[in-house]
Amino acid sequence: VFLSFSEKFQVVGPDVPVVVFPGEDTVLPCYLSPNISTMDLEIRWFKKNFASPVILFKNRRYNSDLQDEFYRGRADLFLDELLHGNVSLKLRDVRHSDHGQYTCLVESTEHYEDTQINLGVRALGSQPSVSLHTPGGDQTQLLCRSEGWFPEPAVIWTDRDGNDVTSLSNTTVEKDSQEFLSVSSYIRVKQESNVFSCMIRSVLPEPDWGSQLHIPRDFFPGPLGWMVSLFLIVTIVVAASTLLVIQWRRMDKTSLKLLSVYHFCCGLQHVNEAILSALQRLSLVPQGETNRLCIKLYFILFFILVHLTINVLLFAVNPLLHRELGSQKQISVLPYSLLCPPDVSCFISTAELTLDPDTAFCYLSLSEDGKKMRWKVLPHVLPDNPQRFDSLSCVLSRESFTLGRYYWEVELNDLWRIGVTRESAERKGGLTFSPEKGYWVLECDSSHLTVLPRRVGVYLDIEERKVSFYSVDSRTHIYTFTDMVFNQGEKIYPFFWTIDEYNDLVVLPPVSCEDHTSLIQEEKVTHSSHHEYT
Repeated sequence: VFLSFSEKFQVVGPDVPVVVFPGEDTVLPCYLSPNISTMDLEIRWFKKNFASPVILFKNRRYNSDLQDEFYRGRADLFLDELLHGNVSLKLRDVRHSDHGQYTCLVESTEHYEDTQINLGVRALGSQPSVSLHTPGGDQTQLLCRSEGWFPEPAVIWTDRDGNDVTSLSNTTVEKDSQEFLSVSSYIRVKQESNVFSCMIRSVLPEPDWGSQLHIPRDFFPGPLGWMVSLFLIVTIVVAASTLLVIQWRRMDKTSLKLLSVYHFCCGLQHVNEAILSALQRLSLVPQGETNRLCIKLYFILFFILVHLTINVLLFAVNPLLHRELGSQKQISVLPYSLLCPPDVSCFISTAELTLDPDTAFCYLSLSEDGKKMRWKVLPHVLPDNPQRFDSLSCVLSRESFTLGRYYWEVELNDLWRIGVTRESAERKGGLTFSPEKGYWVLECDSSHLTVLPRRVGVYLDIEERKVSFYSVDSRTHIYTFTDMVFNQGEKIYPFFWTIDEYNDLVVLPPVSCEDHTSLIQEEKVTHSSHHEYT
């Protein structure tokens, strides 16, 4: 296909930033519509200076004389794709100074078009540390500090009621020798108002990651608060034990007695979770409190006692309950559930998902079995319908959920977003993937881990209106969206997005009960702080 110089064309790029970590390679997508050959056209990529381009292709060859030296050896076009109108820029070894807006310009002798693509080079800083700061006099301040950010993050302070009190703080930013930024934020505190949250997060859009640390009420020593907590926990356990004995005596059937013991163990599990939460709060009590070690010891001893009680009871009850209920079809799910942790396993379904081609963007290629997807340079000719995404490379699953708890896993490529969306969310035009718009989405470049996960588990709890993401590789919790907003009975769809044309994003088959429930249960015990996504 050859282009006459009088023929018009459009230059098209993504309407969302391309976000990448320093040191990685990335692609800034840009292509012509219609997909005509650009071999005889001038292709110019530049950042700020038109006369000093990132790369210049003219007269069927690179023009390196004018190229900005900063990009030499790092910038390339996909020469084999120029015949198909693909003028995307490949940028190697991305640096902090690469951050900014790029222009993709294509010009003939009589016509030119361009578009702007934003490249966000990010570095997520360290988990914020909070300490008491006394500048002088009777003032007491909290210092929230985090290092290793780029670009400059936003600092948000909230009080115990969730009110934004950032205006009362003072924030300074310093640059180190490697161009990373260190953030220090101070806020004045009073004894009677002693619960604060300091959140430091990236200002780059979609998703809005960050780090959060809550300062509990116990940060200032309180009179015997731990004794009240321990007394309430002991009282609850004693009362529950008494009710169990009364219920046991009233029951005739052995199976019902065994079931009551099992549910009592589930209740004790909640007690242990409360004890662990108390221990985590105690770890933030100032070191100068003399009875801190004694307090923790009381809680630990009680935790061990409850834990041993649970294990002894379940060890005795499980085989008896299997024998009693094994032939009763109406409760045949119970022996299966006993193999998994209480409160989670009995009510989670592993989801068998397939990608829905009727919702897929025209530049996405789906496998025949509906399990794999990748971005394609050449679009498919597809009929338009209300369900299809028409501007961003997204697809939904055929399956939707209105009630219950579900878990599925995804094998990732290099450029992805996964999550869920509500049925009423907009699918046409330029979209913003945010909870306010009905999208609860995790993005590939936002992990604070050194090694990005290659396999992620998604846990959707419709009743609790939350969705959680887990790294299956490291068996760690990544993030949880809470307070999801959707209408009662509205369908919730698994969501997938990619612009990776070299690797598949794969929806994995269902996993066993033990695999996913143990992963979710581990997060309850081990995860005491989280990162903010919006």
